[in-house]
Amino acid sequence: MRRPPRVSGRSGCWPVCSRSTSRPRVADLDLAGGHVDDAFERLLDLFAQLPAAERAPVRERLVELFGLVGPGDPRVAAARTRLTSLLF
Repeated sequence: MRRPPRVSGRSGCWPVCSRSTSRPRVADLDLAGGHVDDAFERLLDLFAQLPAAERAPVRERLVELFGLVGPGDPRVAAARTRLTSLLF
């Protein structure tokens, strides 16, 4: 499965409503297809781009995916570390 091209900065990004609804769905497809790193990266990139007031649903979805993959998985540990750095 090919990923859409990355867009740097806020200019040229999809509208917030599209970013906050379609990219998490694509992340779910990534995860279902075994592309765990891609799923985490997609959601973490989205989290970093959103204003603080719009981040909660993305953070909650990441936490759900962390539980699905399992706390002992090194990809979860790496994604949690990045999420923590983005929160603070």
